Order: sequence, then structure tokens, then C-alpha cells
Amino acid sequence: MKKPFSYSGILYFAFLLSFPINSFAQDYSGDLSQAVSALKIGEYKKARGLFKPLVDKVTGDDREAVMGYFETFLEVGEYAGGLKEVESYLQKSPEDPYLLNIKGRFHVATGKYEEAQKEFAQARIRKFDYWRNILDLAELFDGLGRKWEASGFYNELIYQYRLSNFSTPEHYAYAARAFTAIGKPREALEAFTTANKLDKENVMVLQWWGRLFEDKFNPDQAQANFEEAMAINPNKADLYTDFARSTASFAAIEDLANKALGFNPNSVEARNLLAKVQILDSEYEEAERLITEALAINPNSQSSLAYLAVIHHLRDEKDKFKEIEQRVISLNPNPGDFYYIIADNCVRRFRYKDAVQFGYNAIARDPVHWKAYALVGTNLLRLGRVREAKRYLDRVFTSDPYNVFAVNTLNLIDDYVDFETLESENFILIIHKSESGVLGKAILDLAEENYKDLSARYPYKPEDKIRIEAYNDHADFAVRIGGLPGIQLLGVCFGDVLAFDTPKARFDYAAQMGIDDSNYNWQRTLWHEIAHVMALGLSDHRVPRWFTEGLAVYEEKRAFPEWARDMELEFFSALDRDKLLTLAEINKGFTRPQYAGQIMLTYYQSSRLIEFISDKYGFKAVSDLLIELGKGSDLEKSFQEVLKESTENVENEFFEKQREELPKYKDMLVGLEGMMGGGAEEPSFFEKLTGGRSNPFFDNLSSGYEALREENYADAEQRFIKAKESLPTYVEPGNPYVGLAGVYRSQGRTEDLQKVLEEYLMYSEFGADEAIELAEIYLEQGDPEKAEYYFNRSLQVQPYNINTYLNLADIYVANLNYSKEIEQRRILVALDPIDKSKAFYNLALSLYNEGQKDEAKKEVLKSLEIAPSYGEALKLLLKCIQD
Repeated sequence: MKKPFSYSGILYFAFLLSFPINSFAQDYSGDLSQAVSALKIGEYKKARGLFKPLVDKVTGDDREAVMGYFETFLEVGEYAGGLKEVESYLQKSPEDPYLLNIKGRFHVATGKYEEAQKEFAQARIRKFDYWRNILDLAELFDGLGRKWEASGFYNELIYQYRLSNFSTPEHYAYAARAFTAIGKPREALEAFTTANKLDKENVMVLQWWGRLFEDKFNPDQAQANFEEAMAINPNKADLYTDFARSTASFAAIEDLANKALGFNPNSVEARNLLAKVQILDSEYEEAERLITEALAINPNSQSSLAYLAVIHHLRDEKDKFKEIEQRVISLNPNPGDFYYIIADNCVRRFRYKDAVQFGYNAIARDPVHWKAYALVGTNLLRLGRVREAKRYLDRVFTSDPYNVFAVNTLNLIDDYVDFETLESENFILIIHKSESGVLGKAILDLAEENYKDLSARYPYKPEDKIRIEAYNDHADFAVRIGGLPGIQLLGVCFGDVLAFDTPKARFDYAAQMGIDDSNYNWQRTLWHEIAHVMALGLSDHRVPRWFTEGLAVYEEKRAFPEWARDMELEFFSALDRDKLLTLAEINKGFTRPQYAGQIMLTYYQSSRLIEFISDKYGFKAVSDLLIELGKGSDLEKSFQEVLKESTENVENEFFEKQREELPKYKDMLVGLEGMMGGGAEEPSFFEKLTGGRSNPFFDNLSSGYEALREENYADAEQRFIKAKESLPTYVEPGNPYVGLAGVYRSQGRTEDLQKVLEEYLMYSEFGADEAIELAEIYLEQGDPEKAEYYFNRSLQVQPYNINTYLNLADIYVANLNYSKEIEQRRILVALDPIDKSKAFYNLALSLYNEGQKDEAKKEVLKSLEIAPSYGEALKLLLKCIQD
């Protein structure tokens, strides 16, 4: 076996072997300045032309700057051409350290690491204080797992920095990179700050500084740096890939990676990022094609090999995975990043247990890989293993306190002291103390109802109780999901652990963001997430995104028809314009939407697909598909095995069936082109749907509301009835039901108001105010049973309305249903009413009436602590004592 090149011995003699370059009395400063300026702003062709005449004649300290000539080849990915060019110059100046270094960098770009090491070593011998070359050596050894040798070079840069031997922004940036590599982010930040003060428009400084922020999970600051650098040099490919790594938007990642390829067609990192997005969408063949291209450019790219290993792992191709793993270990015996990339991509495919295991592997190979510790901690938390998670996150914080991800998550865990743990037969609930008395029992009761329903149809039994985490602060919920605030979801399922926003969290977030807070049904969200528990569990977390989301939406509608996502207009408008996605593309509707509203439309389309499969093949087929996917089968194989049909045939039948329904919506689709626009901003209500063109449905609505404002009730009623009859499921803001209710209220037509409110609540999962109004009408009519139903309906959206619980309590006490009354009275106490003494008294009275006299005594004493002279409470206390 060929013995690898050794660096041993060179360090002892390098300082004796420096070969200075002779200086010539020539004035080339103007030309060099122009060349450097062109390179700085990304005018590579111009820069190359300006640099070329200077390569032979420029000497002295400016010799390093002239290497910008070869940078123009590196920046645009002309690795073969650049290497050939540098070799031609080395024939004339074989001992030029700058040429030797640049040759090494071309070898690094193409994965020839042994050759790169030789060139960097020779450059080191010939110029001991060539600091860029020392950084290149350090990073090469670091990437090959030779940490001890890398550390020596990093520390040399730091030593020179501390001796104040650095004077240029580039030198300070080298020191900052060294500090970053040895885990000293504070010192790195100081060095970058100094470098930036020396040259605020130094693209390299801005870029590397941004990478430090990205590494510490501070994406906003990272992106600010990258944007500032892009403003100076908009043609630098790796700025776009750096930015892509810092964003959570998969559409942006894809766009930025493609832009990078436009500037550097041989960008390995751009292909890695594109493959990452394809893996997210289960498009493994396309991902493998991209990685094959990347490996053709750099056969030894460990990150590309990691993505290839991810593909093999997700396909359950164990032998192929092992082959790639051994290939990487032969390059780098301590490939922490390799395992980290695999773990990170497992997270994106819901494979949290796998992510933890690969995270362990990363730490075992690289015990100071703090991002791996953070990943392990976060995913242990996703698995409900809080104590273990805290241990790993504490390690991160102790050694890397600038890791925002770890800091935020640890703060959240610390906040758990303000949460309570409640249990039922199949669930453990973690809920903030301020909400446990109001929502705790309701959450567990609904969860048990859901579990009973779903477990009868899905043969999945969790190993332990399902853990529910209810957050009263959306920022905490967002940190729970991804370690950072700002995530705009309502619920998330990690398997047998799920988390969601309580209505308080949603109300506060809505107020902060200036959005409507009435469109949040917490019960539907919880039901949706528990459906995910079944889909993930039964498929062993191998279910495609569209399948699990469609199934959860399908389960909402099956359980409560009013929870149906009524999006017929959007759906049939998209169908009419061929905007619906095929099975091969449908996951992209979640990750890379092309127009406003496509994400929600993809949820809806997915649910209709599940409904179609269930209707045609029976629901057991849906369950069997999940089981087949859990065996490692892809979607095509699963369809063939269970449905005895190809995905193409099923898809064609699905679209054919939908087109059969299209004619009855045709008249209402006129002018709806604006709905399928490409804008990121959500248009206004009528702009979104009509695009400014006449539409009979929306014309009736618009005219109806105009007539209502003018108190022309007859015309308004006629218009609203026409709109309602043409599309009864339409309950979006500005719907005909709300308009008709306004007409009937104004005219005192209680019977018609009652009827239209009932119709509205048949289709709307929201409408808390309407439900309360309807309940009050039934109370007046002496129908407490229906009043109870609608009061309870309102609690799905407004669970903090004291009057609703008072009304329910009165209904139950009138029916002598004291156990139900007690539930309402306890909630009223938990809501902290103004007259809390009376709330405790009423609770005590209901307990007394049910025969719980000891409990009644405890509660009446609480009442008297607040109001010692409360006569009714004193009488009740006496009765409790005497009895």
C-alpha cells in the first residue's frame, strides 16, 4: 500500500527554507488595484484580463493579491482550466509559494486531498508566514479528521494574532476562522469585528462572519451578512449556497442553489443543497442524480457522500450505506460531519430515532461536535426523553454558549417548572399551570375520544402513553419545534409525542402579528396531530408528507363534518387550470409552494386523494398502505402491493373523478385566475378570488353586503340566498351566512336567524360567536339540550369565555347533573373571575349537592378566606360541618 504523504519533519526545518521573491522597480499598482476591484465585485472575466499581465511581473507583498487571477477560475468552477493555468506558471517559478498554494486549492476543490497537502506543505516550506496557506493546511487536516495536526496550525494563527503580527482584514479573518475551529466563538467574533472595521466591504470577511452566525443558529444575522456581501459581489456562487444553508425556506434553498449553479456550474455544495430538498420530498432518484454529478466533480466530498448515504438509509439499502460509510471513514477516521448530515436529513423525514442514533455516531467520532450534541438533545426531546435531552443540551451550552439553538431549548426546558403533568388512560399532558384548570381535562377527554376512534381502525399501539404538550406561548411552541422562534405552525407531531398551541398562544400571536384570532379551532388541531401519531407509528415514520397530512385532514372531516376544509372553489379552480400537483410532485406543494394559498390547497388535495382511495378500495387499504410503507416499500411498490394498481393509474382515476364534478362549479370559477397568482403576499379577499373580473358568486356576495350596508334588506337577502345556494360550503370571511344573519338580526327575524346560524355551523369549524348566539336563542326557547351543544361548540374556538361556562353550569344544575356542573365551576375558578369568592362558593355548593362534603368544605373555606363575612358561604360551611 502506498504510504501517505507525511508532514513530519517539515516543521523543524521550514523556518530555514524561506525563499524571498525578488522585487522589481515597476509601477503596476494601478493595474493591480483595478484587477482587485473587479474581482471584489464579481466581474470575473474583466478581473482575469486585468490580472493576467501581472502574474509574471508583480512581486513582493503584492504577489498574494495577484493570485486573484486564479481565484477567477475557482469562483466560476473552472477547476481543470485553472489547474492547467497554474501548472504552466509553476514551470517558470516552481518554488513560488503562492502558486503552490493555489494549486493545492484546486486539488481540494476536486477532492485530491493528498496532492493538495503536498502543495500546501511545499508552500509552507518556501514561505513560513503565508497565513492563508496555514489556514488551508489546518482546514484540510481538520476535514480529514487529523485534529491534532489541524490544531497546531490553528493555534499558530491564533499565536500570531495575539502577538499583534496581523494587520490586514484578511489576516484577522484567518484568525477568526481558527478561533471558530477550536471552539472559541467570542474570540472569533472579536477578530471578525476588527477585520470589518479595517474594511467594511471585504466580501470574504462578511461571508466568513456570516458562517459563524449560521453555525451558532443565528440565521437572521447570518443572512444580513450574506446580503451585505451579495450587494458588493452579486456573482459569488458560494454566497448563495451559504445563504441557502441559513434559511428554513425550501423554496428559497432551491432558488439560491440554482442561482449558485448559474455562477459556478461545478458547485458541489449547490448540488448537495438541491439533493437535500429532493430528499425532503422523497424524490430519491433525483437526489441521487444530483449527488452523482457532485461526486463527478469531487469524488471525495464527504458532504456529498453523506447525502448519498442518507438516500441509501432512507431506502433501507443497508449494504450500499455501509459501503459509503466505509469509503468516508477511509478518507476521514473521525467523520462527525458525515453522521451529522445524515442525522439532520433523518429529522426532515420524521425519522427521529434514527437521527438520535446518527447523532450519537457523530459525537463518538468527534466528541466536540457541538451541533451534533444539539441535534441529539433536540431529538431526544422530540421523543419525550426530556432529562436525557437536557444533559446533551447542557453540554452544548457549557462549551458553546453562543449556540442560540441550545440556549433557547434549555430555556424552554427550564420553563417546564411552570407546567403541570396530567394523565389519562392513554395520554400524558404537559400544560402550563395557568391553563391546566381550564383546558387540561378537556384536552385529555378529547384525546381519549380520538384515540378510541382511531385505534379501532389503525392497528398501531404505542409502546407507552402518548405525550401531549400544550403551549400557552407561541414562541415556546416554536422553540419546541425547531429551537428558534418565528415558526408559523399550530401543531406538530414527532411520533408518540405531539405539541400544539393553546388558544391563548394563538390569540397572543395573532395580536402580535395583526392577524385574525378567531380562526383557530384547538380541538381540530389536536385531532389532526393524533391522527399523525397513527400514520407515523403504523408506517414506522416512512409515510410521505402528502399521505400523512391528507390522512389527518381526512380524519378531521370523518370525525366532525363541520371540520372539513371547504376549499372547493380553490380546488376546482386549480383543477380547471391544471394547477393541481401530480403524485410525483405533490410534496412540493408543502415545501416549495408556487403561489399564495398552495400549501393549504395541497393539504386539501391530499385529503381528497385519501378519501378517493378509501372510497374505492375501503379504508383498510389506507391502513395497509401505511403498513407496507413501514416495511420500507416506496409509494409505487406499496400501491402495487395493496391496491394492485400503479400510482399512475390511481392518479389518473382520481383526476378523472374530480373532473366529473367540475361542471357544477364552472359558473363560479369565472375570473378566479388571480387565485393562482405567483405573489408571495396574500391578496385581499375579493382580489384573491376574482382578479378584478366579474364572477356571479362573488358578485352576489359583494352586492349583498353593499345592500346590507344601505339597509336594503330585501335585496341583500335575495343576493345572499343565491350565493348560499350556489356554494353552500363557502364559509370564508364575507360568506353569505354572516350576511343573512345580519339581515335577520336587523329585522328581528329570530326564526330565520336561528336557521341560518345552524346552517352556517354545519360547515364552519369556527363561528364561536354564532354558536353562542344560537345557544342563547335555544335557552330563551327552553331547549337546554341544544343550548348545551352550541355552548360547547363555541369552546372549540373560545375556551376562555366565562359566560359560556356560567351558562353551562346553570344548565347542568337545572338538570341536577352535579358532576358536569362541578367541571364548569372548577373551570370558572381557574379563569380567575372578578368575584372569586362567589366562584369558590358556587363550586363548593355543587360539590355539596353531589355529596362531596369534605371537598365542599375545602372550597367554601377558600371563599371565606377572600370574603370572611360572605353570608351564603358561612351557611354552607355550617351545613358541611353539621352534616
